[in-house]
Amino acid sequence: MPWKGTVLFTAKWRGHGAPLDGLTVIAGKARVESISQPRWGIDGSLFFASDQTGYWQLYQMKKGTHDVRAIRLEGLQDADFAGPEWLLASCTYVPLDASTLAATYTRNASNRLIIIDITRESYTDPGLPFNDIRNDAMARISDTKFVVIGSTATAPSALYLIDLKYPSEPQVLKSSVDLGLSTSLYSEAEHVSFPRVYGEKKDDLGYALYLPPKNPEYKAPEGVLPPLIVGLHGGPTAHEAPGLSLMSQYWTSRGYAFVHVNYAGSTGYGRAYRDRLNRQWGIADVADAASCVAHLVSTSRIDRTRVGIRGGSAGGYGVLQALCVYPDIWAGGVSLYGISGLKALGEDTHKFESHYLFALVFDDGASEEEKERIYEERSPCFHADKIKAPVLLLQGSLDKVVPPNQTRAMERTIKANGGDVQVVIFDGEGHGFREGKNVKKAIEEEERWWNKTLLRT
Repeated sequence: MPWKGTVLFTAKWRGHGAPLDGLTVIAGKARVESISQPRWGIDGSLFFASDQTGYWQLYQMKKGTHDVRAIRLEGLQDADFAGPEWLLASCTYVPLDASTLAATYTRNASNRLIIIDITRESYTDPGLPFNDIRNDAMARISDTKFVVIGSTATAPSALYLIDLKYPSEPQVLKSSVDLGLSTSLYSEAEHVSFPRVYGEKKDDLGYALYLPPKNPEYKAPEGVLPPLIVGLHGGPTAHEAPGLSLMSQYWTSRGYAFVHVNYAGSTGYGRAYRDRLNRQWGIADVADAASCVAHLVSTSRIDRTRVGIRGGSAGGYGVLQALCVYPDIWAGGVSLYGISGLKALGEDTHKFESHYLFALVFDDGASEEEKERIYEERSPCFHADKIKAPVLLLQGSLDKVVPPNQTRAMERTIKANGGDVQVVIFDGEGHGFREGKNVKKAIEEEERWWNKTLLRT
């Protein structure tokens, strides 16, 4: 995958149909160093991001040379100026003039926007409240103006115009949504670190974003701790950021605490953390989910008897794995089109991800026999008999990644062992829900499930 290792070349273009001349390696190394977002500057310099230091830092190659220099910004050596290239046209920095870049960086899964003086290797932070900026959401307008899409803790994603003459006064060009809700409803995410008490590797810390329940119209009874919903992001090479998520607020405004676990393998914490999921998918990620719950229990934030876990696609796989591997932690689970069989995933996925799974679960040179063994060990469809918590399975009738018959097989196994399971199939939907009526119904089904399993009403 692009975040594993890439090589950056330059060449002379002679026109359509003509061969490239002067093909030259500038940076990068397959499976070792990831290069991201090569971009020509105003003066013909070449800029790019490389994670050779362990973080995606910015580099410049002056026009007419092959001399590459790091743009060293004091205090930001442990920040990522790029992210995983899931899509083309990622843009987390833009050259404004020959000596100025506007850039966003990620540290502890939170974004900041800064203005970089390339010549002096210094930067200014205009103090904008953005903490979640998309990887493909910046564009230059002029030497002094650019646009960016970002969200804050209390404002949804919006398109902003930034003028360097007045950098602390961004102009909102268009907001993604305007519900007219009071910000007093919004629970703000707290970045938490937790010790790893589950899993094979208990060194270092795991990370999460914790949102306590919040609704000014209601107050919990004295001495009662809230139920918790654990969210596992998809990808799995991705992360949750602390910007306003209306889905999270849906739950926190209804009395649930919510935690997004940025488990081992998540982005936003440097390459070493990202690489912790190599060969460990289905092990390290679910161990981090369990460890996060243990931390929130030990710090008296949540009711340990009322903990649920939810996720979609790769996150749904984590849900099913967690229910199988740590069955006594959970009071309920909701898997939205969650992967239950890894072999089927490897055989049916699209070209871009056709080798992604192998790095996540196999050692280099694994034999076919070993692969079959690992597929079975890490596939929840083979271990559904271990699930104790009630499970809600939501998926589309046309899903090719998670075929409906696989979900029905899990349903039969859970029921055969006396378990509580409900399957809801959405006609005409594939791997993910697209129609508004189905998205709404999925949320309503999930809310009924948490009312039953966590609120017990």
